[in-house]
Amino acid sequence: MENIQQTRSPHRREHLNESVGTPHEGISGPVAVAQRMWQQHPPLALVGGVMALLTVFFVLGIFVDSRTVLGQPTWLKPAKFAVSTALYCLTLTWLLGFVRTASRFLKRVITAVGWVIAAVFVVEIPLIAYQAARATLSHFNFATTFDATLYSVMGV
Repeated sequence: MENIQQTRSPHRREHLNESVGTPHEGISGPVAVAQRMWQQHPPLALVGGVMALLTVFFVLGIFVDSRTVLGQPTWLKPAKFAVSTALYCLTLTWLLGFVRTASRFLKRVITAVGWVIAAVFVVEIPLIAYQAARATLSHFNFATTFDATLYSVMGV
C-alpha cells in the first residue's frame, strides 16, 4: 500500500484567509469575546449587550407587573424584542468579523450599515418599552395622535 499524501496549494489557503476571516482565533472566555466584538463593530456590540441586559429587566417586569395588553403580559413584547435585537446585533457583529476587504469604500458601507441598524434599535426598543409602561399597544396603535406618532417613528 502506498502512502499517498494530499498536497494543498499554499496560495489557495492564503486566498481563503484573505476573503474569510477567523475572528474566533485565540478567544477564550466571555470578556475576550466581548472585546473582540467591540473591535469588530462597537455600536452593534454595545446595542447587543445593552439589549441582553434589558431582557433581564423586561422578563422581571412580566412577573412583577400584573397588567396585560390584549391578554398578554405587558412586558412580554419588550422582552421578545430585546432578546431578538440582542441576538441579531451580536450575531451580525460576529459575522462582520469574517469580512475581509481592502476596499475602503466597502469598509465604510459596512460601518455605516451597522450604525444605522444600531440607531434604529436604540430608537425602537425604548419606544416599545415606553408603550409597555403605559400598558398600551406599541404597534398598529392609532388610538391617539401621540400613539400614532410613536408608531410612525418605530416604522421608519
